[in-house]
Amino acid sequence: MKSNYLPQIDFLKAFAIIFVILMHTIRSENIPTSVYLFFIVQAVPVFLVIAGFNWCLSFKNKGLHTLSDAYTKAYFLKNINRLVMPFSIIYLCSLLLGISQYFYSGHTGFIFNVYSLIGLLPIPGPGNYFFTIMIELVFIFPVLYLCYLRKPKFFLLICFIVNIAFELISPYILSKYVYLYNASALRFLFAISLGMWISNDYHLSSKSNIPVLIGSIFSIIYLLINTFGYYAIPHFLPNQHTQNILSFFYPALLVLVGITCLPKTVSNNSLNKFIIKLGKASYHIFLVQMFYFSIICSSFGPGLFVYFAFGLDSATEFLLAFINLILNETICILIGLWFYNITSKSIIANIKGLSH
Repeated sequence: MKSNYLPQIDFLKAFAIIFVILMHTIRSENIPTSVYLFFIVQAVPVFLVIAGFNWCLSFKNKGLHTLSDAYTKAYFLKNINRLVMPFSIIYLCSLLLGISQYFYSGHTGFIFNVYSLIGLLPIPGPGNYFFTIMIELVFIFPVLYLCYLRKPKFFLLICFIVNIAFELISPYILSKYVYLYNASALRFLFAISLGMWISNDYHLSSKSNIPVLIGSIFSIIYLLINTFGYYAIPHFLPNQHTQNILSFFYPALLVLVGITCLPKTVSNNSLNKFIIKLGKASYHIFLVQMFYFSIICSSFGPGLFVYFAFGLDSATEFLLAFINLILNETICILIGLWFYNITSKSIIANIKGLSH
């Protein structure tokens, strides 16, 4: 492993993907509000903070200083192999699912429209927008990185302003286009930029991270007021009120705390190794859970999701909820790990081929 490898990041990604599956299994009102608000629903923002963090460190290690250094054939081919190829397999599976449903019942949940061109599955699953955001990031990150290199503080401020502006104009131009809003990298621009910011010094006590610590206090206050005070920010679209610019300091804090507190070395402990493998395979597991839950919804309806848990009316209901959660986690994780293993071999082979 490279000397700059941080096992803590894979631990964070592992926990985040577990929370993603939990979030898509159990409805939020059946989870303790504080647990849902401060951990589970923060999974995707944590992924985006980590994306900014990881990509920034990667660009630094490569010594990239110009757009021509960044926008190379190898860069695009690497991301096609890493992001597009696994998604293409899931897309094909989704297409085959729709076709089989049509021949079996005469009905299908097929969706083919302009969104299909930017990554919407034929039969969409929860979190489908994440792939679209990652593809956008491939194209815009070199520009973000070079701007960050020149004036980090000014860059962070501009990202905040752009992100706020996006939220303010979205109700007027995107209220009828929910996927475009959810799948816009601008919605997470400040989270990504915070990840880039903390990559410069990821020690929790670092002086440069004081703004993140102070900002996280305001984010926590916002989340509490929004959730318990039932106060919605005027002029913001309401559908992602726990995942917007006003909350992004908090997932950045979670990443800093994770880097500080989680294991900093790779031990021979089997559980340790498994969690790290889970983190490395988190993107593939995310794709698998998208497809898995799309099968459930399109074939059986949302009734198979667990609508009761944590504060249940009976021990039987709790047991059923727990079994369903374990089943969903196990299926998505095991298939996701297998999917990661078989596609990674191809990716490694293709990347090696770039050097010849």
